[in-house]
Amino acid sequence: MPFIAPATSLEEAFLGNRERLQRFLRARGAGEGAEDLLQDLWLRFAAAPDPAAACGLAYMMRAADRLMIAAIARPGRRATAISHGPAPSRALPTTSPPPRPPSARCFM
Repeated sequence: MPFIAPATSLEEAFLGNRERLQRFLRARGAGEGAEDLLQDLWLRFAAAPDPAAACGLAYMMRAADRLMIAAIARPGRRATAISHGPAPSRALPTTSPPPRPPSARCFM
């Protein structure tokens, strides 16, 4: 039988609030991506400098909210690419604009 480490209080708190966090993310537009965001959230909690502070529900909800905002603001997000086609190109145009006539230039 493999050795299984005992659950930490952070892990217990996360697992105890997992369904609530998932509903929170889905209500804010994560849809089916809520599971992926939950995994990202857990990785952030596990790397927290103060795991005791991360055990609180308010901290977890705030972190989930910030993660959701970051996921929406991130260009090229996988869910956006799937539902809305490829991300728009941000490359600069290769041709230069035509020169303006002398009357349109501003002289001082």
